[in-house]
Amino acid sequence: MAARIGSTSSFSSPSPSPGSGRTGPSSSPGPAAGGRASRWRWNSDRAFHLWHQFERNEISRKQLIRLTKPIQDEIWQRLEILRDGPDTTKKARGTAKDLLRQWAGLWTYVHRDGAVPSNDHAERSIRKAVLWRKVSLGADSEGGCRFVERMLTVAGTARKRGIDLLDWLTRALQAKIDQLPAPSFRG
Repeated sequence: MAARIGSTSSFSSPSPSPGSGRTGPSSSPGPAAGGRASRWRWNSDRAFHLWHQFERNEISRKQLIRLTKPIQDEIWQRLEILRDGPDTTKKARGTAKDLLRQWAGLWTYVHRDGAVPSNDHAERSIRKAVLWRKVSLGADSEGGCRFVERMLTVAGTARKRGIDLLDWLTRALQAKIDQLPAPSFRG
């Protein structure tokens, strides 16, 4: 019976490669003879598993750093192989170079409070704008595009701040008519 990816016992740290000073995949558990793609996926799943353990306060930041290090080492080694390999496609080589160049940023969440390993929040924040554009077929003019950008920005900010947008817009337009300053945009 295969171990569940979500269980702590299904993962353990790789042992150091002889003479390298780095940890390597040689004795690391993981996907059974699943090939390179499953190994990439296994490392990704493991990194997210550790992150979720950290979020639930099951492991400390120090443990997260220690347990993520072998995963980082293996991914680094695999990216170097892709970058330098004679059989690597141009696209794969470029992706490997790009990831290695941005390496520190990929692991910011391990060391910095407030950083997360995904862009889910950013994607959720633009979802309404993307859906609007898809349904409405966008805007026909440069001015229309600017209006939509600004209204979607205001709507998103109002949502985050707990402001009733229709009420604020009504008061802002009335202030403009009455030649008064716009109302405060604070929740």
